[in-house]
Amino acid sequence: LNCLETGEFLNDTVIEFYISHLLGEMRERALEEAKGFCERQGCAMAEDLLKEEVFVFSTFFYKKLTSTSLQDIGSSRLDKWTKNVDIFDKKFVFVPVCANAHWSLAIIYNKQVWYEQKLVDLRITILHLDSMTCGHRTQHITRVLRQYLDHEWQRQSQIDGSIPCQINQRDLITKQFSATSTPGTRVTVPRQDNYCDCGLFVLKYLEKLLLQTPRALKIDMHNGRVMQVSSLDALDGRRVGRAFTKQWFEVAEATALRDQLRLKLCKLFAEQHPESEQAAMALKMAQESVAQVCKDLAEDLQKEPGGGPPETVKEDGRDGEVCKDLVEEIQMEPGEAPPETVKE
Repeated sequence: LNCLETGEFLNDTVIEFYISHLLGEMRERALEEAKGFCERQGCAMAEDLLKEEVFVFSTFFYKKLTSTSLQDIGSSRLDKWTKNVDIFDKKFVFVPVCANAHWSLAIIYNKQVWYEQKLVDLRITILHLDSMTCGHRTQHITRVLRQYLDHEWQRQSQIDGSIPCQINQRDLITKQFSATSTPGTRVTVPRQDNYCDCGLFVLKYLEKLLLQTPRALKIDMHNGRVMQVSSLDALDGRRVGRAFTKQWFEVAEATALRDQLRLKLCKLFAEQHPESEQAAMALKMAQESVAQVCKDLAEDLQKEPGGGPPETVKEDGRDGEVCKDLVEEIQMEPGEAPPETVKE
């Protein structure tokens, strides 16, 4: 828990923990939606409708990739990361990047091109999300990922039924992974206002994209360069969402994750050690901390110039969603009320 103290950098373990939690929640939501669809349509198996459109690499993947020379990629055991996964069949592939005491996030976006009901091509774009202006070099990250994609495409081409195999059967020209054919760019995102919250921002980017996955991305090109990236809403594919803008979320929403993660871990520790007084005390302190964070966050997000603090937090807005999530993390004792600033 030390890395969750104010001013500390998040480590691999905490990042992996929350990614695992997000993937679990994403799958639960998808299953519930599939069950609802089956009930309306009279389907038998909701699980048959599930197809995950995302893949998240381990936080250790990029470190291993950058420590391997281009000539040794095929023999460096990198293939084990995607042994049973065709990453080209995923709409979004997320690559957490940790280098030089800083975290950022790369996204490989695969857009399938169909003609006469047949898959004819795959347009790949690499996006880089960095919460610091002087963080990681986008050009270096995109170059490294292109080299990996080239290797992975060749490997997957030998597997019957894979996306590369399907496309290669129709196109005798080997797919190229150059800066022109596979463009990369740094996109606009909310940025941290200190030196230590980069890991929290990466997790917030992932949280938004995994739990509110865009239906598609609209990528505007000019002279072979990416000029603008917009997200199309998950429910209404024609509406542009907030993703990849400075207004995607408030800085306070990302920093609040520090206390939220501490509470999740304290809950887990208390469940595993129910007789531990230390665990119970840590959980109580974490609950109190999250309650205060939620109160402060509600006031900061809802306060208007010249007005007083808010009396309620609207459930239909993103402010309400953030505070509601925080309150739900707190296991209230019987008869105990939630913070007064957040009303259900």
